[in-house]
Amino acid sequence: MTDSQTLLADYLRSGSDVAFRELVNRYIDLVYSTALRLVDGNRQQAEDVAQKVFVDLARTARSLSTEVKLGGWLHRHTCFVAAKTMRGERRRQSRERQAVAMNALHDNSEADFSRVGPILDEAINELADADRAAILLRFFEQQDFRSVGAAIGITEDAARMRVTRALEKLQEMLMNRGVTTTAGALSVALSSNVVQAAPAGLAIAISAAAAFAGASIVSSATASATKAIAMTTLQKAFFTTVLVVAAGTVLHQVRKSSALEAQLSTQQNQHASLTDALAQSGRDLEEALRELDALRLRTENDAAERVRMLGEVARLRRQIAEASADRSGPAAPPITPKPGAGPVEPVQVFVANADARVPMGQTLAVGGWTTAEGLRTIVLVKPTVVDESGNATTVDALGGRPGQIVLESQFFEIPDDVLDETLSALNLASISKLKTDGKATSSHSLFTSDEADLLLKTLKATSGVNLLSTPRILTPDGTQAALSVTENKVVAGREHALGPSLDVEPRITADGSSVNLTVVARLRKESSP
Repeated sequence: MTDSQTLLADYLRSGSDVAFRELVNRYIDLVYSTALRLVDGNRQQAEDVAQKVFVDLARTARSLSTEVKLGGWLHRHTCFVAAKTMRGERRRQSRERQAVAMNALHDNSEADFSRVGPILDEAINELADADRAAILLRFFEQQDFRSVGAAIGITEDAARMRVTRALEKLQEMLMNRGVTTTAGALSVALSSNVVQAAPAGLAIAISAAAAFAGASIVSSATASATKAIAMTTLQKAFFTTVLVVAAGTVLHQVRKSSALEAQLSTQQNQHASLTDALAQSGRDLEEALRELDALRLRTENDAAERVRMLGEVARLRRQIAEASADRSGPAAPPITPKPGAGPVEPVQVFVANADARVPMGQTLAVGGWTTAEGLRTIVLVKPTVVDESGNATTVDALGGRPGQIVLESQFFEIPDDVLDETLSALNLASISKLKTDGKATSSHSLFTSDEADLLLKTLKATSGVNLLSTPRILTPDGTQAALSVTENKVVAGREHALGPSLDVEPRITADGSSVNLTVVARLRKESSP
């Protein structure tokens, strides 16, 4: 199992916060930089995406395969969460634009209809029978889509589509007549203006007049049929009576319509109030939905806060460790085994750990072990971001493409007196703090480009300094590389690779200005007799 798989297994087995903090610390730059590219450089959204990814890791860790490549899983899930975030952002922006557009349509529907009205019916009559029927049922008869579908023998969804297509055709016809509008604006205008309330009492008056006209027509037909028969006085009197009664009926209906007119006016006012209340309810619902989205986001942020704090704690601990290493005094003298304490190991292993942020152009120094009497081994490592052709470049110039890093190293054997005297004269005394006789150290030093050039020039020109090797290796961003200057030798009946070696994992920082180097440097040497 890899270190990441071991940490994940430890977290699943015991819920270890330490293991999860280490996973966050190890992959936070990968996740954040991936998110930053996918959310168009919005740093706040990139932080939100990174928090969501690690929250999802904590929630779903038990469902992951024990063979999962955690870096690959985190990268894919970061892409998924970022895409979802951007879709949500686009939907939110779309809802805001639609709300503005609908308010504009509502405010301008009467103005739009004033341009459409004079030619509307002419255009409707040019529609195909099915489209014309759909428009008339929906807007003129004010039927819902289910009723429209039942009337023309189709489903509710099909009726909805039929009305939409008919509106689009009607909009094209109006455009050909010089009226520019949209199908949505046309729908709002038709819903609000195409059917107007007739004056109160008009329907009753028309009905009465039609009934009277029908009676007159019947009477005319009867008179024509009996033209040759002379009316008696009784018949004339009867006919006159009928006319008076009919006229009285019409007058009664007209008076009654005046009372109904007042009732209809009151109902229209109530209808207007209900319409305003409905519009306000719609606005209140939209506001409630926005508040619900905000509440959901705050809930997710609360769940993600633990992950954020874990990352902060890990970074602070790393800074404290580096500060402590910088303030550390001279290394403790080597411990001499006491008589009878047991046999000395034939091969001794010395380790130097470094976890440093190296700005572009700077060089990291680690090591400082004693390799022979009066000699110490120091390793210089310089990372450089390069493009596909191997030329030095910047993260911005890569344009989101995967980066590669060249690791140039220099392995030196340096006499103690050179460290103590020559380098002090160069005002580079900070390298002397690398001197250690313990088996483990985390001390390291950073040198600017000019300081590193001066140091290399001085070492190469100083007598007694031995440049062991200058290995150079190219590795993708986030991929560990091995650098070593070793030779195989049989010690105490076993073969060992003696000499210094480094395992280096470089990661380009999210802002692209530095490279994080995680270095494990080892020295294996034969024990002194």
